[in-house]
Amino acid sequence: MSDNILMDGDEAQIVSTVSNATVIQPQLHLTSSTNVFIGKRSICVLSGATLAEDGSVNYSQGAFQTGNGTLKVKSINAGPANAKVLVNGQPVLVKSMDFDTEFSPVMQAMQPTAAGPIPDPVPVYQGRAQFSTKNNSVFVGG
Repeated sequence: MSDNILMDGDEAQIVSTVSNATVIQPQLHLTSSTNVFIGKRSICVLSGATLAEDGSVNYSQGAFQTGNGTLKVKSINAGPANAKVLVNGQPVLVKSMDFDTEFSPVMQAMQPTAAGPIPDPVPVYQGRAQFSTKNNSVFVGG
């Protein structure tokens, strides 16, 4: 099965729910550190790609509404599909890969009650995200 190669500027799509929190989609863009180009865009490899992380992301969780926090990328999960193509000894990143995320509330979402608002008690939410790409012409596999 073929898979799209990821390149500089491609985006990460956050799964709408990180644990039980609904995170409003931030824009995370891949940045490549390779000097291997296809057209005017460099390709991304596992150890040489970074995601620009959004500093403030809105979220809600059940009855807890209108909070915000920080979304971090914990790790990119390499799969066997990309192991066949190496650049400088590193596997290329492909669209089917996913990555682990961690969302930490900064301003906790609040649950309104008659006695006053109650803050969201969860300190950290774990989740997953996937990539999307503008590349529709360069693939790995067959």
